[in-house]
Amino acid sequence: MGTAINLTSYAVGELAGKDAEGFPMFVAVVKGTFTWQADGSVQAIAPCPIQETDEWAGEPSVSGLLAASELTPPKPRVDVLLRGVLTAAAPFSELDAGLRVGARLQKVARVFGARYWLPGVVHDMVPSKPYPTQALPFAWELAFGGSDAQDTRATEPRNPAGSGVTKRPAELQGKQAPSFEDPANLIKSSNDRPAPRGFGPIAAHWQPRCLRAGTYDEAWQATRAPLLPKDFDAAYWNVAPEDQRLPDYQPGEEVRLFNLSPRGVDFFRLPEFEVPVTFSSREKMSETFAQVDTIIIEPAGQQFSLVARAVFSPRPNLLAMGQVVVGTPTPACLRALGAGKIYRVPHRFRSVG
Repeated sequence: MGTAINLTSYAVGELAGKDAEGFPMFVAVVKGTFTWQADGSVQAIAPCPIQETDEWAGEPSVSGLLAASELTPPKPRVDVLLRGVLTAAAPFSELDAGLRVGARLQKVARVFGARYWLPGVVHDMVPSKPYPTQALPFAWELAFGGSDAQDTRATEPRNPAGSGVTKRPAELQGKQAPSFEDPANLIKSSNDRPAPRGFGPIAAHWQPRCLRAGTYDEAWQATRAPLLPKDFDAAYWNVAPEDQRLPDYQPGEEVRLFNLSPRGVDFFRLPEFEVPVTFSSREKMSETFAQVDTIIIEPAGQQFSLVARAVFSPRPNLLAMGQVVVGTPTPACLRALGAGKIYRVPHRFRSVG
């Protein structure tokens, strides 16, 4: 089983393993990166590398994901993620910022400069007035959540990395309050328990994602291990918050960003991204297209990446896997693959990268 032949200008990665039912699975991952101009036009640029592992803000047990691994099986829905830093043209204390994709996805957060928990007149603790700021990272640490260091039962399972959760409100005093909130459900005191508001990827051990991993009990151990449980939900592979998922990828759909960059409003249309992928094995040759299932937007860099996947099941096992060609194969390439021969890639083409 060799390295994929990359005939495109995109980044390519590979994943080999078994699917939920134990059948051999080979996934080709294709990533293109684009920039947009003031008029909304889009141009391809050098691709960001494939994210091979999860990237954390700090210690995984107490921090959030900055970027999720892209070497995964296909996702049932399309993730839309923000990455990097929210930046403004001038310092602000409070503003509403968010994104919209066509008429199918709209999300807004009330964003505050640094605030701190202070004793309230009526409630135990209340957020202070915000300090002016000009940039804030898209970090789950700046959303509601967290846990009580002395009692782990007091934890926000949807965002253990956040701030605000405790069984002893007095201990919040002087600590930073959340900066990203739902405008319709703002935090008024330490008694409030809003849903965390964030734009980045959700870790595998956070809710609700971990609830889709299935049941690993004695029955699973006795009858199914090491396969995934019968109640495993493929939505586990989606890492965006549930309100940042689309049913499919639609080229031409407009993406609009509000107050996420010094430009104020950014907009662009999603480009066509049909990348041919040809799989060969001992038994057959399969021609398909990689399907986009992840959109990663970096407002500060004025760029976005599309991640697409194509999957193939060689029989009887992965040892039967031949070559994988990403991009439009040449006639010589098709003849070689169809004859079960190794295609020798010309020097001008790159391998996986």
